Amino acid sequence: MELNARTGRRWTRLALAFAVLLAVSAPVAVFAAGGHFTDDDTSVFESHINWMADAGITLGCNPPGNDHYCPDDNVTRGEMAAFMHRFSQYLDAEDGTPAQADNADTLDGLDSTDLQPMWALVKGSDGSIIAQSGGISATRGYTGGQYVDFGADVSGHGLVATMQWGHSGFISTAICGGNTDETVNCVVGDNTTDWVFVQTLDEAGSGVDADYYITVLP
Repeated sequence: MELNARTGRRWTRLALAFAVLLAVSAPVAVFAAGGHFTDDDTSVFESHINWMADAGITLGCNPPGNDHYCPDDNVTRGEMAAFMHRFSQYLDAEDGTPAQADNADTLDGLDSTDLQPMWALVKGSDGSIIAQSGGISATRGYTGGQYVDFGADVSGHGLVATMQWGHSGFISTAICGGNTDETVNCVVGDNTTDWVFVQTLDEAGSGVDADYYITVLP
């Protein structure tokens, strides 16, 4: 009986030692499955944190190990500077000029300098330009009818026109260049899509020489 009791106690000690060994080694496997960092597995922002890590925007908060993100900590001004610098590198705009970013161009090949609206404030009585973004001229054809030359093809772009404050009635626009679904024939200039016909009417539907704003959207 005494021998059996000693053997039992020995096996008990071995079992306890084996359990301790498992307890020490198990967390390594658990934490390793959490993505980039070991302290964000319960955070609702984990997917966003992993995206920042994939993009190289964040490196971690505990160098040199950098296996923690510290999702609940405040961000210092220095850390924010690092985030912004790495994000500019991600956009390929490290020089700080957004126009140099790799997504600045649109699908139609326009660059950032083309993505600016062209606008003008036109005097209805004679077609003179009161103010403008540049390169625009206008011609008065008749009472309530004017032609605006933007100096560039405006087809495919949105047009917005409004009468200046103090005038009431209606205003309409149409791109010149031919008799199609998108353009009309204009008896001015070379009748191309650089020109826009503008008609201003009073509330009774008669032509009126009203001052107006006209904008070509990017």
